[in-house]
Amino acid sequence: NVYVTGSSFGSGSNTDYVTIKYNSEGVQQWVQRYNGTGNAQDNAYAIFIDVTGYIYVTGTSIGSGNDYDGATIKYNAAGVQQWVQRYSGPGNSTDSPSSIVVDGSGNVYIAGYSVGIGTSLDCLTLKYNSAGVLQWEKRYNGPGNTADNINSLAVDDSGNVYIAGFIGGSGTGNDGVTIKYNTSGVQQWMQTFNGPGNGNDNARSLALDADGNVYITGYSTGSTSGADFTTIKYNSAGVQQWLQTYNGPGNGEEDAYSLVLDAMGNIYITGYSAGSGTNLDCATVKYNTQGVQQWQQRYNGPGNGYDEARKITIDTAGNVYIAGTSRGLTSASDYVVIKYSQTIGIQTISNEIPSGYRLEQNYPNPFNPVTNIKFSVPKSGFVSLKVFDISGKEVSSLVSSVLNAGVYNYELDASGLSSGAYFYRLSTENFNEVRKMILVK
Repeated sequence: NVYVTGSSFGSGSNTDYVTIKYNSEGVQQWVQRYNGTGNAQDNAYAIFIDVTGYIYVTGTSIGSGNDYDGATIKYNAAGVQQWVQRYSGPGNSTDSPSSIVVDGSGNVYIAGYSVGIGTSLDCLTLKYNSAGVLQWEKRYNGPGNTADNINSLAVDDSGNVYIAGFIGGSGTGNDGVTIKYNTSGVQQWMQTFNGPGNGNDNARSLALDADGNVYITGYSTGSTSGADFTTIKYNSAGVQQWLQTYNGPGNGEEDAYSLVLDAMGNIYITGYSAGSGTNLDCATVKYNTQGVQQWQQRYNGPGNGYDEARKITIDTAGNVYIAGTSRGLTSASDYVVIKYSQTIGIQTISNEIPSGYRLEQNYPNPFNPVTNIKFSVPKSGFVSLKVFDISGKEVSSLVSSVLNAGVYNYELDASGLSSGAYFYRLSTENFNEVRKMILVK
């Protein structure tokens, strides 16, 4: 099923929340609209579907006092509204949630910004329980006492809450910020970053891995290069492990909007980057768990104008997808979706045709964190090489493509996996074999 949310003009001249459910064939199942208490502008910005099928949306809604409140709604799978919660901050002005996450117990977390009293815009984080009752509210005002905002939000399995965005610094412009709260809303740590240019910096996207490491991406102002992609890894205690920047060939403005991790802990980011004679291009970069750049890909649309990637995701076969906008030949801006395939990690050892299919025992074994998997393919065809945990759950798809006859080696970097026993399986049209390997960290 596909769920979308946003805004739509109602019967008057103002917009309402609109949330729509389509089935897998694209047939509309239901539509729900929400008109706030002020009967004026209402705009939904984020949506989340939990494991039991409930749908949550959040955004801004003009209240009876003619100011923007945060408004969060829960629907069941049939589209029936379960509750609505509105939030009006102490400044009695604009409150704007932009991110929403729901944990396994049905607690709802939203984050964005809210006008304070004498503090301009403050970072805002709220937690509701499954019945919509507010559990806690956290506000943060940066040292510059100017505009602060949260762009991204995540919750780990223990109920710790992580937010990322920017705060007004003291003489440093806007600084990127990452904050961790425990399940009770008590701040555990906070980290900021200020680029070498001492200008504006911003954390736009955040992700967590299974070991509690925190990854953020966005931009920071360089000393001579304008804004650059900036990606940072923190450990669970908030200690910075590495920081990487990316400056495109145009040595101009870069801004990373979205970040995703694969099952092995590799990091993929996307956004826009100044090209050389190509204006702004979509730019996508992959790092390994140590922060070493693995590859970059750029896309310049047919109009040779402004191209901006805004979202990235990855499937179990390692294919990378980005979405955004691109300048067309005769249009100002078109939607663009790009798919990149990956063959990173696989090497052809020999083109000689082997006598049969064969899957070798990985070496070394046990290993930490890199091992080699050698296999033979006697004829051209589709080959799948996958890794499973001890419960049989697939944790990574290493190869999922057509290979020519030959002998191959896959160098597996399992930095993103926990210690334990794993199984790897080679599958073709006429062959299946499974072997066991041990990761010891």
